[in-house]
Amino acid sequence: MSQHPDPSDIVAFVRSVGEGWRERVLAHLPDCPGCCEVAAQALKELQAAEDGLKILRFGLPKAKRRPPEEPVARDRTWWTPPRATGRELAEGEELLEELLGAAELKRTFLVRNDERFHSPALAELILEEARETSFEDAFVGSRLVALGLLVLDHLDPHYFGQRSLDDLRGRGHAYRGNILRLCRDYDAAEEAFARSAELLVGSRNELEDTARLHFLALLRKSQGRFDEAARDLHEVCQRYESLGEDCRAARAYSALGDILFRQGRPEEAVQPLAEALVRIDPEEDPRTLLYVRHNLVVCLAELGRYREAEELFERCQNDYARFPDATTMVHADWVKGMLAAGLGREDEAEELFQSVRDRFLERDLPYDAAIASLDLAMLYSRQGRTAELKTLARTMTTVIAAYGNVRETTTALMFFTTAVEQEKASVQVIERVARFLRQAHVDPNLRFRDSST
Repeated sequence: MSQHPDPSDIVAFVRSVGEGWRERVLAHLPDCPGCCEVAAQALKELQAAEDGLKILRFGLPKAKRRPPEEPVARDRTWWTPPRATGRELAEGEELLEELLGAAELKRTFLVRNDERFHSPALAELILEEARETSFEDAFVGSRLVALGLLVLDHLDPHYFGQRSLDDLRGRGHAYRGNILRLCRDYDAAEEAFARSAELLVGSRNELEDTARLHFLALLRKSQGRFDEAARDLHEVCQRYESLGEDCRAARAYSALGDILFRQGRPEEAVQPLAEALVRIDPEEDPRTLLYVRHNLVVCLAELGRYREAEELFERCQNDYARFPDATTMVHADWVKGMLAAGLGREDEAEELFQSVRDRFLERDLPYDAAIASLDLAMLYSRQGRTAELKTLARTMTTVIAAYGNVRETTTALMFFTTAVEQEKASVQVIERVARFLRQAHVDPNLRFRDSST
């Protein structure tokens, strides 16, 4: 038997050979299990490093080149391009500012009685304001959609064209359906999307109907009907790409990646998220850029690749800063806590998880608060802090899932609290409960098994 080489020489040799040459590397080593084990580990680390570089490259979307004089589209018109001319939109902006500065009842009075507000451009701007506002406050978004539809009802179809007005009404009802989805009123959302589809029958504007189908796919995802959602999203991607709408295709790919991640398949989620990033124009659609990068960070963390995840997370700081709403900020801190926990910064992680849990409770989001509490519980379990773990479990007995899958969620939480009281709540047990809650949040048919098998 030949002399054993130094492990550092083996690692250097592996790196010089490169990816995909495992058999070649092993063939050049002595017949020694120890040497083969060192080489195999070096190959594994090399592959992980190269995968990491690919992921980080995904974090660099390609911006479209615009002539210097071409303005960047406003954030609130990114879903469908504005129909109105620049002059009409400018006038509409002034009217919108006046409306939004008025009290709720006066807004309706102005629209009904002042012909200045009988403007398709104003209706379009109100609808886009509603879509954008709904991310932070669905109730306000719903009232704005109603106001936009009221403006459309006061427009003369003979002057402005029935087809054009119906297209805008179809968009408005699609936005209304999406807002109702955010409010978890799925039956009312179905009705809104059905009305949108009726209004868009015969439209020559394929983009409006594709946007409707996109929103409908998001409803199917929220309902846990993942196969239907994925099917619709694949069709939406094809439609957008045939229309040359890369940024809108990016949103569909982003939603598809989110479905895979929520089903507990982070490795598969990376590809559609990457497809989304290479299509996003960061200047035109910064919000989707943030969503996709955020989800990529979470996928990497779920895969245990914390250092790569943190590097990408640091790149996202300007993206988060552009949308400092409460929802975005609490999820950013949640991810920051996950990364801190994964990288051994336990004091930082504990502080972040406690803050995230409390903020979810303040916003009446008990489900998210329960999952954040389980992240905190895993930290306590690793540290052997049994007393704190029991105190945390007792506070969670009041956190019963308020939104769907109540019986199964209750079963999972009771399983967790019982395991804690019996001092059997290992990290693996807590991870299983947390994984179930994340998936049950979007899959009402999921069942919790309280056995370890």
